[in-house]
Amino acid sequence: MKISLHILLGFLWIFTTVTLHAQPQYFNYDVSNGTNNSFPFNVTTGKTTQTLYLPGAFTQPTPAPSGDITKIYFQPNTGGSTTYTRFTIKMGLTTDIDLPTGGWYTGSLTTVFDSTGFFLSGSAGQFTGIALQTPFVYDNTKSLIVEINQCGHSGSGIIIRYTILSGNKRSAGPLSPGSCPHLWGNQNGYSTHTGIDVNPIVGINPISGNIPNSFILEQNYPNPFNPVTSIRFSIPKSNFVTIKIYDAIGNEVGKPVNDQVNAGTYEVKFDASQLSSGVYFYTLIAGDFTSTKKMALIK
Repeated sequence: MKISLHILLGFLWIFTTVTLHAQPQYFNYDVSNGTNNSFPFNVTTGKTTQTLYLPGAFTQPTPAPSGDITKIYFQPNTGGSTTYTRFTIKMGLTTDIDLPTGGWYTGSLTTVFDSTGFFLSGSAGQFTGIALQTPFVYDNTKSLIVEINQCGHSGSGIIIRYTILSGNKRSAGPLSPGSCPHLWGNQNGYSTHTGIDVNPIVGINPISGNIPNSFILEQNYPNPFNPVTSIRFSIPKSNFVTIKIYDAIGNEVGKPVNDQVNAGTYEVKFDASQLSSGVYFYTLIAGDFTSTKKMALIK
């Protein structure tokens, strides 16, 4: 049966529209009501916000595991589309349960998204996702801090939903009006309706306690795989070890190992259930040693 190009393009348009507003793997609130707020997505002159999410905040439909956050979502109450002149997202982990009083959180934050001209659209009541340029290593036993900054936009901005947690300091914003960089100005108990996608860290399993003579990165097994594969490596001395996963065009899509590891031989499982079929590369970094191998995901 032949399908006309017009019909095929129509199917593709529908698919693209649906995937733009996909449901996150894990989220904190999914309700039809809540407090509407223009911060930070619908302030024409720009806005910076910091939000703290307690350990275990992302509980729906099941608690989020530790792992790499690859995408963050927000739930608009009023849809729209706009282009930001500068848009950044930073993330950090802390044992704090509230933001500091009288100023910005100044602990370590990692830039996970940075664009000088970023287009964002959203529909009322549906989660809108932003794919991170750099996956963030998330520990679900700690509080997650998310800082969003935009320096001005053109278009119909997005108003998102919050739930107010009275008596808590979970959100901070700047003086208004103001321009980038924004000065701290206020804090409150607003908690955005937020979701995340997480590639779980399965864990490092020791294979042998014998001290190897050299650094070795072995070929993953099975290969090709669907969707879980094992990566085995050896290090002759204690080192901070990182294994990064890259797609075919060099984007980092996973980090199954990022920890101090004693000398020995280890195996780590990588779950690619959230990735598309294709060729990927994995790189072992341990001190001055670096090695890369290729693997194929076939679904």
